[in-house]
Order: sequence, then structure tokens, then C-alpha cells
Amino acid sequence: MKRSSAEEVLSMNSLLNECLDDLDAALQWLELPYKQRPPSHEIEKCRSNLSIVRAYLAAKAKEQTPLKWLNLRTGIYNPLMRAGYQTIESVSSLTPTQLLVIPHIGVGYREEILRALEGWHREPKIPSPQDSHSEP
Repeated sequence: MKRSSAEEVLSMNSLLNECLDDLDAALQWLELPYKQRPPSHEIEKCRSNLSIVRAYLAAKAKEQTPLKWLNLRTGIYNPLMRAGYQTIESVSSLTPTQLLVIPHIGVGYREEILRALEGWHREPKIPSPQDSHSEP
């Protein structure tokens, strides 16, 4: 069974957390006397894995990010979904005028959408696995 893009991102998010734990361990290794440290290639492998995971997450987050990750109110989320905008990227591609053409999206909702998108683009927040199962 093929995993969805969101499942892939969450899986990589989990791997990223493991890599962060590895890096914490690596930093602790550096405090050990030189002869007790693990080989430097193990530390370098941890750094390399972390870079790979970060790059993967950044790329995936830009591709097909579920609209629910914006945490919009239901009154905004539902009209966007009914109009066929299921990803943050698809909503981001709309102009402010195009947003107003969507049924049940008025000026106030448009402003909330634009603020949410601005916040997302400034600092994307990938939800934890338990958050991903909840509806907006």
C-alpha cells in the first residue's frame, strides 16, 4: 500500500527526531576522553543523516501540504475544501481577489487565510503524529 505524502512527512519527522537524539549523543561523546569516543565516521554519519532528513522534509512540506495543517477555522476550511483547494500550496497560489470568488469566503475570512499563509511561509509547523489525525 502506497503511503500518502502526509504519511511520508510524518515518517520522516519521526526519523528526524531520531537523528536529533543521535546528535545529542554525539555531543555527549565529544565530552568523553578522546580514547573513549566512538569513531568520527559515526558522528559524521549522524550529521549527514540529519542533513538529508531536513532537506527531504523541506522539499516534501513544499509539495503537497494538507490544508488542515494551517489550522483554519471550520467555516474557512470547509469552503476551501469544497472549492477543491486541498493543499496549502493550492491556496497560496490564489490572489486575494480569487479568494473572494470562492463561495462563503468574504473579506474577513480572506484576511484570516492570508495571515495563516503568511505565518506558514514564515515558519511551517509540521504536526506531530497525534495531531495529524485530528480534524481542524
